Amino acid sequence: MGRKRARRKKLAMKIGRERINILMNLAEKASISGESDLARRYVFIAKRVAMRIQEPLPWYYKRQTCKECHAFLIPGNNARVRITGNKGNAHVAVSCLECGNIARYHYHRDGKQEKI
Repeated sequence: MGRKRARRKKLAMKIGRERINILMNLAEKASISGESDLARRYVFIAKRVAMRIQEPLPWYYKRQTCKECHAFLIPGNNARVRITGNKGNAHVAVSCLECGNIARYHYHRDGKQEKI
């Protein structure tokens, strides 16, 4: 009985990941075409699918969404991206222009040249 359950869970996780990819692609298309409410709904459903399969949303999708309003962020359209700080303590600040939330991600700029 254990193998069958594990196989079913593995299949459910595979289907869940595929659905997340499809939903995030739909959210991107809807956001580009100006349908921000529809894009928000797609992102919200994708996050719910990720919770259901008990897998975190991949990091590249997390960076493209606003944690507060679930908007799909497109730089220049509904997001502002800035790199701030000095060499040792730099970060990327992504501002959602729809709700005003600011997400900061650590960014390490290494000023050292590699030796050949």
